[in-house]
Amino acid sequence: MLFSNLFSTKMFSLKQVFQYTSYFFIAVLLINLSAKVISLYIDFGFSTYWPFGIFHPRFPTIENILIAIITVAIFTVVIRNYSKILSRTSYLYGTIVLLIMLSNSVQGFEDGFKRPVSGRKNIQIQYYHDALEIETASQFISQFEDIQADLRRHSQIHPPGALLFYYFAIQIGLSPWLISVLILILSAGITSFALRRILQLTLPNEDVEFGVLLYFLIPSIQIYYLATLDAIIASFLLLTLSFYITENKFSNLISTIFALSVALFLNFASVFIFPVIFGYEFFRKKRLNKSIIILGGVILIYLILYLTLGYNYINSMLIASKIENPDGFSLLIEPIKYVFSRIESTLEPLIFFGPFLIILFIRGLPVLKKNQPDIYLLSLLGIGSLFLMFLAGAYKIGESARAAMFIYPYLLFPVIAYMNEFGKDVNERKQLLALIFAQTLFMQLSGSFFW
Repeated sequence: MLFSNLFSTKMFSLKQVFQYTSYFFIAVLLINLSAKVISLYIDFGFSTYWPFGIFHPRFPTIENILIAIITVAIFTVVIRNYSKILSRTSYLYGTIVLLIMLSNSVQGFEDGFKRPVSGRKNIQIQYYHDALEIETASQFISQFEDIQADLRRHSQIHPPGALLFYYFAIQIGLSPWLISVLILILSAGITSFALRRILQLTLPNEDVEFGVLLYFLIPSIQIYYLATLDAIIASFLLLTLSFYITENKFSNLISTIFALSVALFLNFASVFIFPVIFGYEFFRKKRLNKSIIILGGVILIYLILYLTLGYNYINSMLIASKIENPDGFSLLIEPIKYVFSRIESTLEPLIFFGPFLIILFIRGLPVLKKNQPDIYLLSLLGIGSLFLMFLAGAYKIGESARAAMFIYPYLLFPVIAYMNEFGKDVNERKQLLALIFAQTLFMQLSGSFFW
């Protein structure tokens, strides 16, 4: 009875579920096949599983399948206790952490928990390996620009905060798999807090809690919120936004500056948020006072860092850019590869978003514009800012579903607005949660999305 209620509702009939799933799967295959045919005539850097930046297919073992079955059983319990779980923040947080750990357990302990941090055997390319060689944090920051080009690939193109996160985790005695769990606990906690603050501005509590749960079932969030630093980065960027758009209190202003400074110290791509906050204040209030104060606060923090430890953030960013693009702007050097890598970077997050959320995103945009114009503006600014980054050449080798995870709240706002207006029926909400989590399990069983 439970599943008959879930897979045939007014929102998506059983026939539509099969149709949309089939159409989506066929579309992804056709995109890959088309790219493969084009690559026979044009060299644009085609990889076997394009537009996935990183994908290693595998046949699930009996153990993997058994864990998937257990995960489905526990998810069924979650759905049956949907209202109770959403009634308390602690229940919801525990459910989020549990489901992410379970879906990644489908990969097995080694591939699901350890390898994303410590890498494959004899392939030492992760932050973790560089972090093992740090002697002291202050010395590392002071010398970072001098050694940046000699670090491993991931570390080269990030600020020192990325490595220092792993350094401090190692210092307190955490092994790779425990670092993965730490990342999950921190990122899930910060993200749920920040997303809840934003949604509470315009939605009733039931919709807020549903939106938080839905966010954490998105395949990209399920796969990458365990073990990847990008989850921490995405959480601090969302935290920045949550403090920025709430009440104009001094504490919120300071919190915005702090959260943004942390995000920037972890990833140069955190500049993504500047067009969002500047654009929001300009279009909403026709001024930039608050945004300029925040920018000034961040500059002050990095000026203090420069004066005390000698770390020049701008120079470090330029070094990373030179490493990423040694011959210059790829549009001018390799225009064909530039165009196809931009297409790849755009498609990958959408594939992880899945057919049903894409459909509801399209349906929800006019609803969001009508009912929540401020949040609608945020969605447009977030999507626009990411496209500007793509145009600037960001994510040269794809992997944007991981590296640009911070875009998913902006894609989800229209979906939540639609559900608030037209998807109030509890079975429709349960159906959507089940469909999204089903895609997650399918992807987890199909292969690995890590280096």
